[in-house]
Amino acid sequence: MNEYIFSHEPKQWPDCMYFSLGDKESKVRNPILRSVRQNTEAIQSFFQDKGIDTVFQLNPGNHYDHAAERTAAGLCWLLSR
Repeated sequence: MNEYIFSHEPKQWPDCMYFSLGDKESKVRNPILRSVRQNTEAIQSFFQDKGIDTVFQLNPGNHYDHAAERTAAGLCWLLSR
């Protein structure tokens, strides 16, 4: 996924992006999923370097923990821009 993002320019750049990840998501047996935090941080940094207002939020738990609250936090952040 990173390779695609880093090598393809979007038709329109977003004004801001919010990245949210659980701190346990990268601590799984699956080798592909194990790189999720490193990949997400690299993607966030890539967009931030393009001048896009970004945030990376690391939350306690896994992908399903506090999903509604995490989604609401992301929406609140986006709406505050």
